[in-house]
Amino acid sequence: MAVLKKVIVYIALCLVMLSCKQTIIIDVDDHEPELVVSGQLIADSSLSLFLSATQNITDQSGPSWVNNGFIEVYNKDTQLLDVLSNGVNGLYQSIAFKPKPNTNYLFKFYGLGKTAWVNEVMPDTFALKFIDSSRVVYKGVPNRFQITFQVDQTRQNKPAYYGIKVKRHYFKVMGTDTQYFEDYASIASNDLILNEDSRSAYSTQHLLFSNRIVLANSQTYRINLVVDSAQQKTTALDLQFSSMSQSGFNYFTSLYEHVFYQNNPFVQPNALVGNVLGAYGALTGKIEKQIRIRF
Repeated sequence: MAVLKKVIVYIALCLVMLSCKQTIIIDVDDHEPELVVSGQLIADSSLSLFLSATQNITDQSGPSWVNNGFIEVYNKDTQLLDVLSNGVNGLYQSIAFKPKPNTNYLFKFYGLGKTAWVNEVMPDTFALKFIDSSRVVYKGVPNRFQITFQVDQTRQNKPAYYGIKVKRHYFKVMGTDTQYFEDYASIASNDLILNEDSRSAYSTQHLLFSNRIVLANSQTYRINLVVDSAQQKTTALDLQFSSMSQSGFNYFTSLYEHVFYQNNPFVQPNALVGNVLGAYGALTGKIEKQIRIRF
């Protein structure tokens, strides 16, 4: 009986090993190109944005820029403010138009024989204040550097959306040489507000959060990061804090989630949440401020 069981197992293994393969050919049809808008409205800065066209997934020729389009900029009362044309490598720029905080703008895009619209409201201004910095032990890991800072909103009791980055400037010993580097550090925090939104977990280098739990006009935050190792010496940290529009928050959280899962074969890709009506992409507003901490 035992011999019969072994024979059955052996036959089953042989059948598995001899199972045939079938190659499935996927025919990817070409579709009519769609317009893609990409850019950010930075308060009190010149406008720069890109227009491109969608491409077949098998096209490896590089971006398909749209250079023969043009863009009209309006205020909320549909008064024409500026016209951008003659793009170079898809780039359209305006030196005259500089978006203002807490202001509504309309953008009309022409390209590929199609028209698209963006209705975007710039975020409010804010005050950024450095409070303190110190060495801490975070989740049992020593050699962490903690930064405490305060954000004051201009307008009271209004929902706000924020982003934090920390650029690290450091020297690294490489054999007999010492070279200068700068890059964005991975940051973490125990603060409830910084971790309350699950969508903020997909990027450690650009921490996104809102004030929807604590709708306070002034709030203190704490973040921490690793600043040194045996071969590295940090000389300065740039705390880059931005106030962004709700559409900007929705777009970047969906973008980071998409990148986080893009190589996972067991997860369905999520859709990017853009704000362009009639095309793909996003044109979102933000206000940036920076504090440099020197060591």
